[in-house]
Amino acid sequence: MGNAAQLEPNRKLAARPYTEEDRLDVTAQPYGMNTTVIFITLYAMSLPALEMAQLKFNPGVDATTDQMQVAARNAAEYGWKVSVAVNFIIGIFEVGPARYPDTPHALGNL
Repeated sequence: MGNAAQLEPNRKLAARPYTEEDRLDVTAQPYGMNTTVIFITLYAMSLPALEMAQLKFNPGVDATTDQMQVAARNAAEYGWKVSVAVNFIIGIFEVGPARYPDTPHALGNL
């Protein structure tokens, strides 16, 4: 979603030095997750979700190997779903101000 929103502005920025200065070593910086947002997402949202899923899907001490593998798979899938939802919400906050001026700017520029 963010890549589509940043495509045209970055293309124009990269084309300017290319055409005005006759340079071939110019590229647009792709839109993407920055380091700060990655660490916040990983340690404040994804990791706690995975830990909660471990508790939620824990089969107990008398579980068989198969039951433990199923529980681990379910916990990993739950953590993945939470991470996908969090990334989608962060994308709304990062792209939202460009499309909707009343959207909060908090997560876009950490």
